[in-house]
Amino acid sequence: MILPKGRDPEETIASGTMRLSLKFMNNRDLQILLFAQFGLVRKIMLQKQTPEGRVEELFYTLLGRPPSKEEKSRFASSLKGNPNPYHAMEDTFWALVNSGEFIFIP
Repeated sequence: MILPKGRDPEETIASGTMRLSLKFMNNRDLQILLFAQFGLVRKIMLQKQTPEGRVEELFYTLLGRPPSKEEKSRFASSLKGNPNPYHAMEDTFWALVNSGEFIFIP
């Protein structure tokens, strides 16, 4: 594949890749923004008390749309069944960020 000069090869990818996932997860600035004391995950956990509300807020924030019934049910059940809700929210966050849909948000 030939890329235009000066372009980031990640810009041409149509879906999430391992390389892109690692790039996100190892980005110090992204980590601070999202998981610091007043980061996105903690903010959502303080604002929304139910797993369903937290899932909806993550979807709106990261994908710009509400979750489908199946998505909402699946993610909410994983939050309910986890003994550490904060870690469950982090896992849900990364699942959405590493989805192909997240990459296409303008």
